[in-house]
Amino acid sequence: MKKIIITLAAVLSFSSSTFAESLETKYQLVEQLIEVSDARYQYEMVMGMMKDQMQTQMESDLSPQLQQALDGMLSWDELMKPMFSVYAEVYSEEELRGLIAFYDSPIGKAFLIKSPIAAQKSMAVMQEWMAKNMAKMKQLAKESIEEAKKTQKQ
Repeated sequence: MKKIIITLAAVLSFSSSTFAESLETKYQLVEQLIEVSDARYQYEMVMGMMKDQMQTQMESDLSPQLQQALDGMLSWDELMKPMFSVYAEVYSEEELRGLIAFYDSPIGKAFLIKSPIAAQKSMAVMQEWMAKNMAKMKQLAKESIEEAKKTQKQ
């Protein structure tokens, strides 16, 4: 019985130390992925656009108090603390290494540079598509309402 307990304790000790090492490795890989994928720059760019949009919607500059509150709530460091855990949970070490290799490659770097351009152009196409199809949808809705009114009168 004593041998079983000692063996079990040794296995659990090894497992927890291996798990901690693996988690530390994953955190290091996540940090490297965030660096090579330019995630901080992209985040700051998106947050800047959000602030600009808020100012436009409010039709005035953000007050210093609101600006300070937003900066605190939307800070990169505050967001990244929980995000490290998410990335470490979702991606295996092999996947993280693959992503790092991709973003560190010439094709990955081109992807990072061109993605905002592709997103902007895609948004323009989607807006045009929506505008074109909204007119059709409004016409179909109008016809459907008229048809329902005719049916109710009968």
